[in-house]
Amino acid sequence: MDGKNLLKGYELLGIAAVGAILILSVLISGCVDSGGKLVKEGDNVKANITENNITKMIFIKNISAQGKNEPFEKDLIGTKVAEKKNINYEEIVSVKLSHEPKANTVYSTPQGAIKIFNVTDTQFYVGQHPLTGETLNFHVTIKNISDQKASLLICLKKYNVSLDTIAFYHSNSCPHCVKMKPWIQNLTARGYKFLWAEGSDAGKMKIVQECLSDVLNFREGVPQFGCPSNKGYHLGEFMSMDDMIKFADECNKSAVELAKVNESVKTTVENEVFVEVAYIGKLTNGTIFDNGTVKFTVGSGQMIKGFDKGVVGMKIGESKDLVIPPKDGYGLPEAVSKVIPQEMPVSTFKAIFNNTEPVKGKEYTNLNHLPWLAKVIDVKIITHNITIEILDAGNFSYSCFEGYGIDKGVVIFYHTDWCPHCTKMKPWVQNLTAQGYKFFSVEAEKEPNKVKIVTECASNEINTGGGIPQFGCLANGKSHSGEFMSIEDMKNFAEECGKAA
Repeated sequence: MDGKNLLKGYELLGIAAVGAILILSVLISGCVDSGGKLVKEGDNVKANITENNITKMIFIKNISAQGKNEPFEKDLIGTKVAEKKNINYEEIVSVKLSHEPKANTVYSTPQGAIKIFNVTDTQFYVGQHPLTGETLNFHVTIKNISDQKASLLICLKKYNVSLDTIAFYHSNSCPHCVKMKPWIQNLTARGYKFLWAEGSDAGKMKIVQECLSDVLNFREGVPQFGCPSNKGYHLGEFMSMDDMIKFADECNKSAVELAKVNESVKTTVENEVFVEVAYIGKLTNGTIFDNGTVKFTVGSGQMIKGFDKGVVGMKIGESKDLVIPPKDGYGLPEAVSKVIPQEMPVSTFKAIFNNTEPVKGKEYTNLNHLPWLAKVIDVKIITHNITIEILDAGNFSYSCFEGYGIDKGVVIFYHTDWCPHCTKMKPWVQNLTAQGYKFFSVEAEKEPNKVKIVTECASNEINTGGGIPQFGCLANGKSHSGEFMSIEDMKNFAEECGKAA
C-alpha cells in the first residue's frame, strides 16, 4: 500500500470515528429516542405503584384525563414508559350521613309504612305504622273457634302418624336430598321416626299437605324437614348429623307435651286456639280506619297486644267493644338519631347513589335503600404519596385480575362470616390451598376493596347481589353457587380453572 492510499485509509477511519462519536452524543443528549413512548389518553397502562414501601402492579384501562378509573391517572398522561413519577393525591375513603326525613309524613317501604311525627336538629320521631300513637276502638264479633293442636292430633291419627315423626319432603333427583338419606336411615335405625314425602308420591304428599301445610312450604326448594309437634322447620341440608339429631330430639320432646292435649272442640277463646273475628276499627274522632275479617292464633303475637288479649274469653257469636291505648296498639313514637353512626365506605356510597361522588352538605336519594333523603355531613379524606413506574402503554389486552396483581387462574370464593354454608366450605378451601390450588377469598361484608375488584373484573362469574357462597373462575367463565357436594367436586372446579389459565 503506498503513502496516498495509507493516508486515505486513516482519513476514512477518522471520519468513521467522528461519526460514531456524533451518534453517541445524539443518543446521550436524547435527540434520538431509545424507546420511551409517551402515555396518551385512551391508552391501556400497566404500571408498578409503590406506597409505604409496598409495591403492586396495576392495570388502567382507557386512561382518562377525567380520572374515571383512578384519581391519579390524569397525571400519567404524557409520562414516558419506564419513567418513574412521584404523585400526591387525596382520596375520599368514607362518608358520614344523616337522615333527612320530613315531619308529619308517611313513607312507604317494602316492610310497610313508616310515619315521621317530628324532626329536630339532632333526632326525629318515628312510628313503624301510620296508627302509631293512636287510641284504637274496635267492635269485634267471634265468627269461629278451632283448636289447631287438637285438629293436628286428629289429622295425624287418621293417617297413623305419630307426633314425633319428622316429615322429610324431598326429591329423588336432588343431590342435597340424596346426601341426607343415609343420615335419616342411620337415625331411623336408632329409633327416630321420619315420614318420607317424595314429590311424586301422591299418598305421602296428601298426608303432609293435609296435616303439615302450616309447617312445610311447598313453594320452596328441597330438602325440607318439618316437625308437627313444635312446628319446627329446616330448609336445605343439615350441616352435620348432630344438627339433625338435635332437631329430632326437640321434636320428640314437644311431642310428649302435645300428646296431653284434649281433642274436644273449643267453644271459648283462649290462648293457642285459632279464631276468625269480624271487626270494625275506628279512631277516637269516629273515623273508620279498617274493617273486615281476620283469622289468627290467639297469643301468637300475630295481632296487636290489645286485640289479642281483648278476644280471650269470648264465645262464638259474641260481640264486644275494645278500647286499645297506644301502648297496647301500635306503640308510641320512638326517637331516632339523625346521624347514622357507622361511617360508609365510599365504594358503598357510590353503589347506592348511582356512582356519584359524595359532596359535604349535599343531599342524595335512593328509595330502594332509604325512603327519605340522606345528607353527607362529613367526608374522610386520606392523602397518598405514591411512586408510579410505567411498565407499558398502548392498545394491548391485559387480564383485569392481573391488573391488581392477582393470578387469573384463581378460584374466587365469595362468602360471609355468618353464613353456615360458607363456614362449611372454608376448611375445604384451606385444605386445597395447602395443596397448591389458588383461591381469592372475598368476605362480602368486610372487604370492600376486594368486592370492588370482583365487581369490576368478574361480574359475569360472581353475582355480588346474589346468595352465598359463590365460586367463580375468570379463566374459563365458570361459576358455582352454594356448597360443593364434596371436596373432590371443589378440587375438580379448581383444576379446570388452573388449566384454563
